[in-house]
Amino acid sequence: NEEDVKECLNDAYLAVWNCIPPQSPQDLYSFFCSVMRNLCLTRYHRARAQKRDGGGILPLEEIEAIIPADTNVDTLIEEKELTALIDAWLGKLDRVNRYVFVRRFWYMDDISEISAQTSISPPALYRRIDRLRLKLAGYLEKNGAFIGKGAKNE
Repeated sequence: NEEDVKECLNDAYLAVWNCIPPQSPQDLYSFFCSVMRNLCLTRYHRARAQKRDGGGILPLEEIEAIIPADTNVDTLIEEKELTALIDAWLGKLDRVNRYVFVRRFWYMDDISEISAQTSISPPALYRRIDRLRLKLAGYLEKNGAFIGKGAKNE
């Protein structure tokens, strides 16, 4: 976006200004371009890492029916137990399923990103994620964890 461009440009001017006294670049244009590129990439990765770009359903919304969202003092112990159960469940998964689950629900990667990394087609990935979600719901229910409404119906 245009404001990011202006801000990166101003940051690049400042960075070059601060770097030149100790350094003496042979080609000022190339030096400035490399500083600008690094600033732009840093800003891009920061925006992507924090998922500020929006777009679509957040992955956590896909499993919110399984995991309760209450965060009062009474549920802190239950949350720790729930975390331990989820960790144990993840430990039982094979490497690919664990990778898919963690990338989707922890890192909140898009299906297209996970598909590119795993060579699994997006439709197959949607089915796999849905099966994993249902298996997690069954595992949590079997182990006495609270299961939200609609966890097995969706």
